Amino acid sequence: MKIKNFDVLAVSELRCVALTIVEEGLESVDTAKVLRNTVRLDGDVLFVKDESYSLKSLKRIFVVAVGKCSLESAHVLESILGDKLSHGVAIDVREGGYLKKINYFKGTHPYPSEDNVLR
Repeated sequence: MKIKNFDVLAVSELRCVALTIVEEGLESVDTAKVLRNTVRLDGDVLFVKDESYSLKSLKRIFVVAVGKCSLESAHVLESILGDKLSHGVAIDVREGGYLKKINYFKGTHPYPSEDNVLR
């Protein structure tokens, strides 16, 4: 569950219903869950929702991820693409660095900064 203290907060039936609605909303926008449910690799074919893309003619595949969910997205895409992934870059506002083939940079959202230029 996304709401860690659900049981503590659900002190009435009405609160339980409200928390359940919030929980469902949070689950529906879970980056990793959404990607795992919409992107898959079957041999040399990449499926994204209802679209399919042959990877046979591609020599290299790169991931470029920018934004608040890019670190998590890059991590999931690394696991989905596996050895098919050549390299990539992700820029996120959170601390991170557990990526294998994708270089991660911490940005300073929402404003440009000298720190971003130096990285």
